[in-house]
Amino acid sequence: MMRLESVAFPCALITLLGCSTTPASPTPDRPAADVAPPDVAAPDVAPDAAGDADAAAPDAPPCDLDVPAVDGATTGYLRFANLTRGAGTLRFTAHNLPMFREAFIEAIVPEGTASAQVPTAAVAYEIRVTPAPGQDAGIYADVSTSDAGMLTVGPDAGATPCSAAAMSGELVAPACTDVYAAASCTVVLAGSPTGDTALRQERRLWRFPDLAARGDTCATGRVRVVSWFASGPALNADIEGGAPLARNAAYAEATGLRVVPAGALRVAVRSAESSDAYGVLPAGAVLGAHAMTLHLWGDARDAALRTPSALLLDDLPPAR
Repeated sequence: MMRLESVAFPCALITLLGCSTTPASPTPDRPAADVAPPDVAAPDVAPDAAGDADAAAPDAPPCDLDVPAVDGATTGYLRFANLTRGAGTLRFTAHNLPMFREAFIEAIVPEGTASAQVPTAAVAYEIRVTPAPGQDAGIYADVSTSDAGMLTVGPDAGATPCSAAAMSGELVAPACTDVYAAASCTVVLAGSPTGDTALRQERRLWRFPDLAARGDTCATGRVRVVSWFASGPALNADIEGGAPLARNAAYAEATGLRVVPAGALRVAVRSAESSDAYGVLPAGAVLGAHAMTLHLWGDARDAALRTPSALLLDDLPPAR
């Protein structure tokens, strides 16, 4: 399994992935033209409700095995996931680092959901998070992707490091990430307000490279699992009534991809360290021929809900 890194400087280049880490695996204003609000990933369903009527899986787009041509060489994608208990709705902002072309994104993301993959300039960004109670999910951006890249001449060309300090009103320290052309990166806020800092289970930002992998049949997709179950045990996950999906998934570790039938996915989750079972969780729809990531997240110390929840996200960016 791969260890997810959370450090305060831009990732090293891995062209295939939307962002990178060391080692390669997940890790961490201005008004402008509006961008149409995205479809926000559906909130998780608590385990005690999973036994009720099945939640309908979201409508999946038609399966297409043809790989589309990459539209331009200067556009990448950023997505933001709010996977920490008790945080409520949050505002994620991504601003280019000073030595790069200008770009800005703001995403309002309710707890337990993720934004769409937002097309943006392929440059390095600083990501910050603030509470946004009562606000509706949506995205707005001020981005020009026609001339992206590093500034090499003029007064704005000097390099400025990513700030590691949270400013007043911010939930966690910022993180920096690179975005690469035709690839996608998901920035995940995970952890617990009482999490062990030595184990990196406090609330913090992680940079998670999406996998631009496409299968050769519409009958199946490929799913990997990453655990964000703060202060809890390593997890085992099985497809309901079927094959194992993950074994001994420790916090901030991702499994390899497994072939999974396309369609609605429900997963039985249990502790890998005891007999504790967390129920069967509706996760979403597996898309035929797509690589996807199943995020198992939660806070074992949260008094309201001590069990994990599930969120399944498509790794393929729209251009791929």
